[in-house]
Amino acid sequence: MKKLLICVMALLPLAAHALTVTLTLQDVIEAADGKICVYGDHLRTETMKIRNGQCSHTKTFQIN
Repeated sequence: MKKLLICVMALLPLAAHALTVTLTLQDVIEAADGKICVYGDHLRTETMKIRNGQCSHTKTFQIN
């Protein structure tokens, strides 16, 4: 039992790393001071506010 506990404790830091995902542009919302870009897939949705320019077709995010 002690060995199992030590193995689990050793693997916990590996599970804490962030996951990198690339999401596609789903929607653009015009705001008074820029645009809100909505990116997503079938599992998650992320938003990003930009002041100037266009929303990228795809965007990479770090997910914890």
